[in-house]
Amino acid sequence: MLRQQMLAMRTRSAHKSWILSAHLGVFVSRPADPTVRIDKTDWKVTLPITATARAYEDVVGGRDDLLLQIGPALTYASQTYADRSGDAYAVQFSLSATYNRNFSTVAASAWRGYIVMPTLTLAFQPPPPPAK
Repeated sequence: MLRQQMLAMRTRSAHKSWILSAHLGVFVSRPADPTVRIDKTDWKVTLPITATARAYEDVVGGRDDLLLQIGPALTYASQTYADRSGDAYAVQFSLSATYNRNFSTVAASAWRGYIVMPTLTLAFQPPPPPAK
């Protein structure tokens, strides 16, 4: 059923950018990213959710997959600070934990797993050149 719907979508929307190529089949992804900023802080919490459906045309007998990804992320983003020399810098820290579940019509292709990923970003910006 999913394969028939996805093939119908591909036929109706062959010009859409979410169709990668004929040999890969149909690839559709629908993300959602609700975000809550913690009051009076530089912290925010997000709950990214993505559902990706894919129909493989190059597999004998066909293959339809549905990949679900969900997991919270906690992010701290500081204000940009400038020192006396005019150099600016900012810090961002993020910690996310994502649960992945792939449903497939081919049993060997079904899987699930977790990804925990901390990220630290330091950004530096030199001062602007002096005016002439």
